[in-house]
Amino acid sequence: MNCISSHEALAAFLSSMEAEGVIPTQPIAQDLLSGDIIRFDCIGDRPGSRNGFAVLNHGKNPNGLFGNWKTGVRIQWYASNHRELSRHSSPRPAQPLRPDKIILQEKTAKKAASLWNKCRPADPAHPYLVRKAIQSECIGQLGDNLVVPLIDIDGNIWNLQFITPDGTKRFLKGGRVNGLFWVRPGPSNASTCIGEGVATMAAIADATDRTVVAAFSASNLVPVATLVAERYPSIDITLCADNDQHLVQNVGLEAAKKAAAAVGAWLAVAERMASDD
Repeated sequence: MNCISSHEALAAFLSSMEAEGVIPTQPIAQDLLSGDIIRFDCIGDRPGSRNGFAVLNHGKNPNGLFGNWKTGVRIQWYASNHRELSRHSSPRPAQPLRPDKIILQEKTAKKAASLWNKCRPADPAHPYLVRKAIQSECIGQLGDNLVVPLIDIDGNIWNLQFITPDGTKRFLKGGRVNGLFWVRPGPSNASTCIGEGVATMAAIADATDRTVVAAFSASNLVPVATLVAERYPSIDITLCADNDQHLVQNVGLEAAKKAAAAVGAWLAVAERMASDD
């Protein structure tokens, strides 16, 4: 067996936790280095419940244990072959190691929070906002670029999206995106719309006064819709589909249908879709 460094083992352990849905709301990499068992809040749990648990034993043959008391997930983890023993989980092939990914995401989250604190409120006259005819609410600005925060269900910032005056978009390099979203609260949270792009959802907010959530991509609709529905089970959710009629496969519509079905939400489809660029 090839030995792996403790740094690689830590990254692989955190990757396996994410794959099993045991996702901490706060960074835990440094805490795991102690070798002691730790407790933490998981995404989708009530704040302060600390249902998550994990311990990682470093050394020649790294191994550990992690799980979630609420869901019943309990995984015995081995760096050698990623064996997973749980009555709730069937064995699967070993996941390829992804050194530094989780730790990089945590470092990027700190950078994102720092940059967001330096932002000023977006200028309503910014060319992108004017072209899209949307308000600047819940959007920041650094220099000439608009800045959109990507948060988790507990409101923690993990990443930022930068939008230039001509509409070019980029995220912070190495930052997490899955399960994150932008939110613009409305007068009431009783009815919430979830879709892909910020401009599209901001336009819906302007037109309806509803709370809107932007998931940033079609593939992120199911994770985001699930998180919102689990945290706020009494709200009325509408999935607002990007109607990609110009594509051979209507990716936006199919993703929205899947997300709506997953959480029992309404589905809204535009007859003609404007670009979010």
